[in-house]
Amino acid sequence: MNKSETIGKLAKAIALAQLEVENAIKDTKNEFFKSSYADLAAVLNVIRPVFSKHNIAIVQLPSFAAPIASVETMLIHESGEFISNVCSSPVGKQDAQGIGSAITYLRRYSLAAFCGIAQEDDDGNGSTKQVKEERREALTIANFETAKTFTKEQIKQTLNKYRMTPAQRTELTKLTV
Repeated sequence: MNKSETIGKLAKAIALAQLEVENAIKDTKNEFFKSSYADLAAVLNVIRPVFSKHNIAIVQLPSFAAPIASVETMLIHESGEFISNVCSSPVGKQDAQGIGSAITYLRRYSLAAFCGIAQEDDDGNGSTKQVKEERREALTIANFETAKTFTKEQIKQTLNKYRMTPAQRTELTKLTV
């Protein structure tokens, strides 16, 4: 790892950014491996706005020296403080597609690690359900009372849209039967 002489201001800004940044959702399908992953755009989309808000620039510098692809990831604060690290991997297929794929892969994983985010599954496992539930707007008491007068279809939409207490969820669910 490389860093500026001091990193106190950068470290404080990263800590504040990490309080706000969310994990990237795995929403891209890999048909070959029958799996999902968060692509580079998904990772950048969750990191860039929050880190920019805290005056942290993200710079990634790719390089290739056969048969190794590398990416240097830098986080640079407005104060001039920075940290950087190089992540490298051998490239299986030595053509533009293979090198580009390796560099994109390195950028994605290096950036996620540097910024302290994970790439979450969207397959309905318990922890992801909890994260998705936490991201929803809370159902207010007034909206809960109103929802009890809705049609079954409207109640189902409310159940999907809002975060609510287990008791509220149970009561509304009973009204859909």
